[in-house]
Amino acid sequence: MRQLSPGTLLFAGFAIPTAAYAALYGTVPGFRTFVRNNNPRLLTLVQTPRIVGAVMFGYKFVQGAIPARYGLTTALCDLTIGTTAPLAARFTSLRALGVWNWLGVAAMIVSGGSGILTSPTRMDVITGRKTSQPTNSFPLVLVPTVFGPVTLIAHLMALTIIHRKLDYTG
Repeated sequence: MRQLSPGTLLFAGFAIPTAAYAALYGTVPGFRTFVRNNNPRLLTLVQTPRIVGAVMFGYKFVQGAIPARYGLTTALCDLTIGTTAPLAARFTSLRALGVWNWLGVAAMIVSGGSGILTSPTRMDVITGRKTSQPTNSFPLVLVPTVFGPVTLIAHLMALTIIHRKLDYTG
């Protein structure tokens, strides 16, 4: 069986949860009710463990396993979102909380994009350039398959709730 490239894995880890969330929210009333009954501040706190991801990617970069364009980018994005999540959860303004959640989604896109851009090519085998290939191995494989989708859905749920509340309150 052929192994997926890190780029494919990272893209799928973003696209599949997003599509599944949109489909479920749009078609399953029970799921829609579940989302609407959640607290966007608690969902924001779900982002705090991204600090662990920052440490993991930073460590892999320091080890020389992944390139700076991927390791440092992802580590800094996750560190920024993970460390500011407890502060953001305390925002009194729903608009500010919404902006913070959009920044969290943007950080995921930047991180995933850096992994896609550093995916291995045939030339990399010849040149020995560092790539995002370790994303296909434990423990980094947990990012696009488990942790990334969970934190993405938490962002999407928080944004849905915030958008809905702002529509009603102006």
